[in-house]
Amino acid sequence: MALPDFARVIHTYERVSTPLGRWLSEQQRNELGARLQTKAEQLHPRIMVYGNYNAGKSTLLNALMGRADAKMADRPETAAVTEYRWGNYTLLDTPGIDAPIEHEEVAENQLHNSEVVLFVVAAGGATDEAKTWERLVDIVASERRVMLIVNNKAGITVGDRDYVGITDRLRIHLQRAASERGIENILDKVPVQWVNARSALKGRLEDKAPLIGASGILDLEEALGDFLEQSDTGTIFAACRKDLVVAIEQANLRLVQAGNDRQAEALTKAKLQIENERSRLTACLNDHLDRDCRSAKQAIVSLITSVAEGQVRGDTNQAMEEGAADVVQSLGDKLMRTLEYELPKTQQSLGEIGEKLAESTLRHADAMLNADLDAPQDAGESILSPAIKDALKKVPMGNVKDMTEQGVKAALELGKEFLPKLFKGIGPKTMGRWASTAGRWAGPLVQVGVALYDIYQAIRTENAEKAAQARRTKAIDDSASSFVHDLRQAYQFQITLVVEQVFKPMDEWIDAQSQALVQQDKAAENDRILFEQALIELRPQD
Repeated sequence: MALPDFARVIHTYERVSTPLGRWLSEQQRNELGARLQTKAEQLHPRIMVYGNYNAGKSTLLNALMGRADAKMADRPETAAVTEYRWGNYTLLDTPGIDAPIEHEEVAENQLHNSEVVLFVVAAGGATDEAKTWERLVDIVASERRVMLIVNNKAGITVGDRDYVGITDRLRIHLQRAASERGIENILDKVPVQWVNARSALKGRLEDKAPLIGASGILDLEEALGDFLEQSDTGTIFAACRKDLVVAIEQANLRLVQAGNDRQAEALTKAKLQIENERSRLTACLNDHLDRDCRSAKQAIVSLITSVAEGQVRGDTNQAMEEGAADVVQSLGDKLMRTLEYELPKTQQSLGEIGEKLAESTLRHADAMLNADLDAPQDAGESILSPAIKDALKKVPMGNVKDMTEQGVKAALELGKEFLPKLFKGIGPKTMGRWASTAGRWAGPLVQVGVALYDIYQAIRTENAEKAAQARRTKAIDDSASSFVHDLRQAYQFQITLVVEQVFKPMDEWIDAQSQALVQQDKAAENDRILFEQALIELRPQD
């Protein structure tokens, strides 16, 4: 999930402002611009970075910004809260929890104006101090959205015993502090994100993608985007983006209509219908995938639980690997069945769209090319230039039935080839490859199960306590969510490839027709290109 970016919307509006004024009324264009600008100026969401001295707050700020602007020191040099612009957002670097009282008061004043608080602690740092957790819970009680950031200075491997143990201890502190304040469900209200801030900063300053990916900074930014999407900022941003998209689509439609070209209008209508079918198919496949991933997550939770509780006999690693492989295989089989059910619907829909467009093209070409060529010159010139007439003779009509069948056949072959074997071969030899190419996979999954078994064997007498059960449940849920998240991304990529194969023949045909109908009016053509580029830029980013 990308961060809501008002600057992107304003930039896109500025690019299309002139053509919008040509195809809409200037009043419509100006009112839209004023409305967008007002919202952008009013909404500069503030993200406060808070925590202990030397936890890595300034390093995290620099890593997010990709530049070393914030001073990194063990002790603060000023009581002031330092502001940094980060796109359309303001990042606040604050005095620490253990700052002098006058410093703390400065941070308190800024807290009320912050939409999100990133509460930074260092893995292995001063995380046992009650004041730290009391302060965090105070912020939650003030209705601020809080994310607990564990700065992984020691380079602990995500998923190993130390990682699970530290995360569990942090949640114990959270539960205790929240219980004293009467706050329930604190583990759901305060997500935990691990990041190696120094590695993230180094990766961004030196443009090293592997270092950035391994640091956890991208996961943090994705989680932060989810936070902001659910806030007032996210709602207002979505409305502004939609207003601009609607205006561009209206202007584009008027551009087509003004050309007095019925075939261009028919082509635009066909494109819209094809895009609607593309969106329907993609949404349907992703909806099925989401549902199946929820089932897969429950299966993984049960698998880890059985290992954590010592219910698995024999080789626990092998049991975990085989169980994970079964879940992956089941997910692939379900997606393949969905493809076999949904693709014939798409084939029929594309066939109907293509046949109507082909009929329209033939009628239009026949009327234009067989017009009375002996008409006197003062009767006015044809609406088509000689170049367009010549192009119409070469319009590739094609066989719509063959094209749609070709696309669906290629998509099914792609699915049958890749989906069943996408993640086969789960075992010790492949875990290293997974760790380097697909993120947190079976290796960490096995480690979490074994680590939890060790931890909860040590506190077996506490199993009846609600707090211990909640921590174990949360740790298992985190691991299952991480596994299924990566699995879902991989299958989503395959869905993208399949959908591309389905629509490729029809897209190529439509593009060929579009090229044959290019208007002589360069200004109108440039406007159309600008509108299409703007609509692409305004698409929601995953």
